[in-house]
Amino acid sequence: DRPAVLRPASDSAAWVFTKEAGLTPVTATTEGASGSASVVVLPRVFLPGDISAMPGLDAGADVTCAAITLGRTYCWGASGAGQLGPSADSVCFGTVQDSLGQPLPGEVSKSCSLAPVRLSSDLSFAGLAVGRTSACGITLAGQLYCWGANDQGQLGNGLAGASAAPTLVTGAFAFRSVVVGGQHACALTTDGAAYCWGSDAMGQLGDARTISSTTPIPVVADTLTGRTVRFTALSAGLAHTCGISTEGVTYCWGDNAWGQLGATTAQRCGNVSCSSVPVPVNVPVNTRFAALTAGADHTCALTDAGAAYCWGNDSTGQLGDRASNSTRPTPVPVFGGHVFRQITAGTRYTCALDGTAAWCWGDDADLQLGRGPYSGGDAFTASPVMVAGGHAFERISAGLRHTCAVTVDGHAFCWGSNVFGALGNTLQAAYRGIPQEVATPR
Repeated sequence: DRPAVLRPASDSAAWVFTKEAGLTPVTATTEGASGSASVVVLPRVFLPGDISAMPGLDAGADVTCAAITLGRTYCWGASGAGQLGPSADSVCFGTVQDSLGQPLPGEVSKSCSLAPVRLSSDLSFAGLAVGRTSACGITLAGQLYCWGANDQGQLGNGLAGASAAPTLVTGAFAFRSVVVGGQHACALTTDGAAYCWGSDAMGQLGDARTISSTTPIPVVADTLTGRTVRFTALSAGLAHTCGISTEGVTYCWGDNAWGQLGATTAQRCGNVSCSSVPVPVNVPVNTRFAALTAGADHTCALTDAGAAYCWGNDSTGQLGDRASNSTRPTPVPVFGGHVFRQITAGTRYTCALDGTAAWCWGDDADLQLGRGPYSGGDAFTASPVMVAGGHAFERISAGLRHTCAVTVDGHAFCWGSNVFGALGNTLQAAYRGIPQEVATPR
């Protein structure tokens, strides 16, 4: 038996406090009468989410959000654009210097939280998506909310102005998943229709235009066949979007400056290659992708058998093909012969799960690959390296310059840049190359 402390809340109600999760017997006595009952106390564990749909934890630009028991959502890290929600409780001083002792651009003081704080007491989320300037979540009731910056309409509420509080996305849509990129977001309805909103400067909304939208608009039909495409999965990069259709065809649209669409396009956005309509990726012969992820300017995907392919910018080895300082406009296999079950692209690096072991490759300037403390040599690796610590992970998420993951028993760990508290370990202004456990949500 686990003893519980009973505190009156009113004449007809009381709070029960217990130190442990599990079945807790409670006995109450008043005015000579008594009664007993058992209360089930749920543990505070992080939820991995549905691997095929929405994550329960997602890392963005120096901020992380995660759902725990009953969908209660917590965020930690920087709140410069409001994507931390209304819960910032500290100030992080971001005067960081480069190797020459000069301050890095944009590294200014920001409101932040160094430990997980509750996003909203009124909303419980089944899945979350955190981008460069905003974040979104789908509630347990199926409603879609977004918060953060809104300078390009990325909150999808038809209004101007940022919001630290979650705001309901406009439209009577029944969405089942959402992804957030640099300044745009996209979501899938329950029947697989894709809608996007926010910045469209590079055609990343897929609506055959380059005009930003403050409300969700449908992704256009396949221009080659004229048929409306239904999707099973979407992923949003900095300024491009990709999806897998119900027929198993992989499409991308938006910025193609680095070949991140995986296809040749004739359209130009300014002086940069782009596509404002979905174009089929040049997938290798006899290969079909079952999952995909978009980074800043590269894209990766997994086959049904768990083989990983990447394409786009390879300047820091983020494609994992043992090359670097190159551009790969078509998918190339990731080195090592791994059988991955989940893959996630950060800004210029990539991570994946082989069973429960985490592997990362690409940019490691902020120790976001998790291969240990910096000891000299190259600040990147062009092939997968195992994340240190020996943890068994269920889901992993790569952000701007930090990575987070949920273990099979519901603990959260983060590593990489902690300049603005993105590791959630109650500390600030440090880099960690070994996974740090996230503090228990308050």
